[in-house]
Amino acid sequence: MQLIDAWTHLDHGLTVFESVWRPQPFYLAVASSSSPSWQHPLHQKAADLDDATFRDINSSNEVLRDWVTDCLSDLATDNNDDTYDENGNTYQLQSEAFQSMLDVLQEFPTPNTSQQANERKTYSGRTQPREANGIPGRKWEQVEAFTKLVPKGNNNQYPIIDWCSGKGHLARWMHHSSNANESSCGCGCRGRPVHCLEIDSKLCRAGERLTKKQTTIPTNNGVMFYEHDVLNDALPSILQGENFTYTALHACGELHRTALRVAVQNRVRDVVIAPCCYEKHFGRHDTADNDNDGLLFQPLSTVVKDRTSLSIHREDLFLAVADGVVTSNAKEANVREKEQAWRLAFELWRRDQDQEVSHSRNSVKRSSLLPAFTAALLNNAKKSSTTQLADNHHHLDEYAVKGEALQRLVERQELIRRAFQRSFELWLTMDCGLFLEESGYTVELQQLCDRSITPRNVVIVAHHL
Repeated sequence: MQLIDAWTHLDHGLTVFESVWRPQPFYLAVASSSSPSWQHPLHQKAADLDDATFRDINSSNEVLRDWVTDCLSDLATDNNDDTYDENGNTYQLQSEAFQSMLDVLQEFPTPNTSQQANERKTYSGRTQPREANGIPGRKWEQVEAFTKLVPKGNNNQYPIIDWCSGKGHLARWMHHSSNANESSCGCGCRGRPVHCLEIDSKLCRAGERLTKKQTTIPTNNGVMFYEHDVLNDALPSILQGENFTYTALHACGELHRTALRVAVQNRVRDVVIAPCCYEKHFGRHDTADNDNDGLLFQPLSTVVKDRTSLSIHREDLFLAVADGVVTSNAKEANVREKEQAWRLAFELWRRDQDQEVSHSRNSVKRSSLLPAFTAALLNNAKKSSTTQLADNHHHLDEYAVKGEALQRLVERQELIRRAFQRSFELWLTMDCGLFLEESGYTVELQQLCDRSITPRNVVIVAHHL
């Protein structure tokens, strides 16, 4: 399946189900005192799930999507073809659209053949090399897998520019792993030179210290750091031109989009980028021909701009990373549930006091996670005048119970929304890939690693023709 065909299937499916994935259950549940008008029959099916079944479905995105497939198939069977939803789509059309998205997920991203499943099992028994010192195990696995996707062979002569390098963990391993006999930096050192772009001076200095400790990397020749604002500053003159490979492992939002723009401007040889946190730095460098400039997501690809009818806002972009925290444990999951229940209780009280429902994602900070619900509200007292509520334990208990009950409903409604997470994430990633294709690159979407290592496991691998 070609990239444009895959994107078209995803765009059609996301358009058909726009009223299902776009509304955010947390805010709508607080604002509504009755069953929300936006609910799809899928939401009622989720609300009816017993706790054991919910946990089973919630534990796996594959199981979740299979369950939604079955539900849609049942809806199509139980309703005539002339039965339409609020958008004029039959349930049969919805079932087919969802299946077409699943077909795309079967093909994209392409499995990383150099990162086989059994490699994950054997990792725990291996000792990390010296160059991996100071890198947490899961992060090290990402670095190792990513490096295997960086083109080698004849292209190995080109220096690497690593965007948003942090302390340079990836940069040092890419330099160490490259197999060139002589690098193009002219110093005679083995391995490709890697130029690290990082805005944080402290991270740059820390990266330089780590590099000096590793005697296999010649200081100031093999791995070099540049304190650089990639969103606002042009590349240093010595880093401009086409004879480079661009890399970025989990550069957030506009950071990875900027890297792609600059890559196209310079027509660099190779691009290997793993996108992340699509909502970060939103609106930077984007333009729109309406009053919502900076509020609407602007696709990079011309064909995406021309063909999609979806208007994507910043809040929508959070869906792309809303696939659950797959790397956390049961204790952390329980803490998140309590945090959400407290936030819901607080917002319910605000609603009942005729205050505007807050759309902040940090109404109750993680530092407020104390045993008592009182502590959470007291933490908000300074900015929200809730002292009188905190003094009334009767109301505290009442809203705590309401918050817990609503949390149970909200997590089931969010379950349905999450069934579209991967499709939306790939829709965004394919926009990047199509932008590169339109600019003369061959493009593949490769799988970085298993989701248990990181859920952001899609890598754009592109080569300029």
